[in-house]
Amino acid sequence: MTLSVLLGLFVAIAPTLAFAQRDTEKVRFLEFSFDSDVEVFDLDTVETLHPDKFAIKAVTHDVPEVMQFRLQAIEALRTYCAQPAGQYLFSSEMLHQAGPVTTSGVIEVIDNGEDADKLLTWDFRYRNSRRTELLFCRGVIEEGKPLTADEWYFWARDRIAKGVPHVEIFDCAHYEIGRQLSFNVSKTFMHEVRRESYGEEVYLRVCLAITGKRPYVPSKSQNLVPISP
Repeated sequence: MTLSVLLGLFVAIAPTLAFAQRDTEKVRFLEFSFDSDVEVFDLDTVETLHPDKFAIKAVTHDVPEVMQFRLQAIEALRTYCAQPAGQYLFSSEMLHQAGPVTTSGVIEVIDNGEDADKLLTWDFRYRNSRRTELLFCRGVIEEGKPLTADEWYFWARDRIAKGVPHVEIFDCAHYEIGRQLSFNVSKTFMHEVRRESYGEEVYLRVCLAITGKRPYVPSKSQNLVPISP
């Protein structure tokens, strides 16, 4: 077989080989950006519950500007755990460091009694997102272990720096999603997807990636959110 014939065969089959390679490539992560944070789904963590219904692990983390502000805020404001209940003002230095993040500059200390929770709250805005921040000074975590103010601070800082892990439930046959509230799947609260929303985009793309087919969508929103395989 001559060299020209071999080259001709290679040119003929190259597109087929390239298509086959793209077809077999597997995307592991799906990422969604929403104003102040990013949600990342790990497609390798899917647990099938029923046909077209599954649980999947995800992590939500802040965009860099918001993460920097939140870390600076809890470091600067944790000292207010020693203050009595009431409202206080951010320092001018803290307001100056906020950058593109805006805040009312008010921090509230909430104390529900010696044997109950004590926490700090404040608000901030970034783009179109308004959020309320919480930092516990005293209280009990989900597993029932009481934490000191320092332990609460390090727990909160870790979740800001590494993101918040959670488990989402998708029912692709009924236009429903939910978040697992604990390690017990039976405690998951399911709700209908809101049309033309961030949640609908997530529902459509995640369901398509896992099931390989377009999920159920009520007729009124059948074509509202374009998706591609």
